[in-house]
Amino acid sequence: MSTTQKVTTDSFKEAVNRNPQPGLEAVYLPPPGVTYALHSPPLPEKPVKSTGATTRRVNFWLLLAVGVLGLAVIGLAVGLGVGLSRDDSNSASAQSAKETTSDPSPSPSPTSNNTDDSNNSTYTTTITETSTPSATTTSTPSPSSVCPEKNNALLTPSLGAIRYRVHCDSDLSGSGKETLASIVLGSFDECLALCNTMNYFQDRTDVGCTYNVAGTGTQTPGTCWCLGGEGVSVVENVGNDVAVPVS
Repeated sequence: MSTTQKVTTDSFKEAVNRNPQPGLEAVYLPPPGVTYALHSPPLPEKPVKSTGATTRRVNFWLLLAVGVLGLAVIGLAVGLGVGLSRDDSNSASAQSAKETTSDPSPSPSPTSNNTDDSNNSTYTTTITETSTPSATTTSTPSPSSVCPEKNNALLTPSLGAIRYRVHCDSDLSGSGKETLASIVLGSFDECLALCNTMNYFQDRTDVGCTYNVAGTGTQTPGTCWCLGGEGVSVVENVGNDVAVPVS
């Protein structure tokens, strides 16, 4: 027995596929004279750039620019330092060359008789002779004597109260004679004053003086002798003057 089903077609109803096949989709064509509004597909959204990445990129280029500027400044400073040091070195070299050029020391003369047989080269030696100044001689004043004007006269020095008798062309002698001093003085008065201090400061009364005016016996003219002791007497000796203490 067969059953016939009538299907009423409605153009405004969607056809339903009751037996879909896997992997296939139904395609529906609109009837003639019927159009549907077309919708444009949505545009893809543009990705939003990360603000953090942009900031890091700007910071990178900023740091790079600062580093390049710093290197340029350091290079400029080093260049200036090297230039100044070279200027100082050149100035010092020029000054040294100037001093060397102005050195007045004589250069060796190219004439000599000394010849080396091995290479036939001539060497020159310059010897500069310097004159030595002659020794300056000073004239020694002649010793001053009181003789013969004050022969046998009594003299009293300013220190103390002992008086001394003068004997010209004489000397002191005796077995008990003591030599207390020997010095070169310029006058008989200086010799007497020296020997008188020995009597004054040592509480003595026996010290007399002999003044060798002429320098007899290879002595220096003006040699003064202070002599004392027991048993001293006056003897003749030309060129010498004595002063003997008297009580």
